[in-house]
Amino acid sequence: MNQDLRHQTISRIAQVVSQLIWLGSKRFAQKLAVYGLTAPQYFTMFALLIQGEACPMHALAEATHQDAATVTGIVNRLIKLGYVSRQRGQDDRRKVYVTLQETGRQVMQEAEQARHKEWQRSFAILNQAELDEMSRILETILTAWQTRPDTVEEGTQNE
Repeated sequence: MNQDLRHQTISRIAQVVSQLIWLGSKRFAQKLAVYGLTAPQYFTMFALLIQGEACPMHALAEATHQDAATVTGIVNRLIKLGYVSRQRGQDDRRKVYVTLQETGRQVMQEAEQARHKEWQRSFAILNQAELDEMSRILETILTAWQTRPDTVEEGTQNE
């Protein structure tokens, strides 16, 4: 394959992906605003939902890829909204645990349903074969980023 063409194609893909991320982020923020949430607050609640039980603050920071101070601020705002609660550990008072409240669970369920409907509308233009191919390609890229994020060499390709 011509390297110039390859670079042009990769540049165009990067532009499209950037636009998709930007538009998707804007739409997602609008959907979350209905619940008084920001994206970091949503992802914090999502991590708690996956956890399914009280989660230590340090684990919540790791799960959301944020530092402890940032997560503390997010949790404080979520407490004010009534979506989560915070309690100290019984065995060790230095440990702080965060729990998703029932109101938070309901908000997450509604937000997830709205998000799912948006994805369904977005991908309605693709047939099943196109969806399968897109899924395969995206999973391949994700795996590469997760397993070798800084060792993928420029120009490396499967041909």
